[in-house]
Amino acid sequence: MSNPTLNLAHGGYTTIDLNDKSGYFVDMDGFNPGLAQTTWDEKVNALGVAVQTNVVVRRALVPVSIPMRAQGSSVADLNSKLSALWTMVNACTDASPGTLQLDSEAAYTIVYSTLPADLERNSDYQLGFRAYFTLVLMRRP
Repeated sequence: MSNPTLNLAHGGYTTIDLNDKSGYFVDMDGFNPGLAQTTWDEKVNALGVAVQTNVVVRRALVPVSIPMRAQGSSVADLNSKLSALWTMVNACTDASPGTLQLDSEAAYTIVYSTLPADLERNSDYQLGFRAYFTLVLMRRP
């Protein structure tokens, strides 16, 4: 995939292509959609021995890691792009989930996320109008 689309959508908001190559750029080599964790269901048999009977999916949220950068034409434009992204991310809740769509392949239901702790506000932010960060979205398995 040379330039895959990675759309984050939520009802009532404009869909954001996180890899549009003009305002948002994703490092697809570092993109990790995560895997649902599995656990074994153990039962006690007639002899009193615990045996693994089947594999079930643990109902926990799965982190999706998206290393990316945002690019603006000015600091105000960069702040506007980041604000639009943060608004979309914060709108995704368990009661009102969002959708992360990778091309026509997979769609993930996004229910929770936090703002990146590693947003770099260095001279590149102020002079190059670029912000580098890892977006972590929490999805249902």
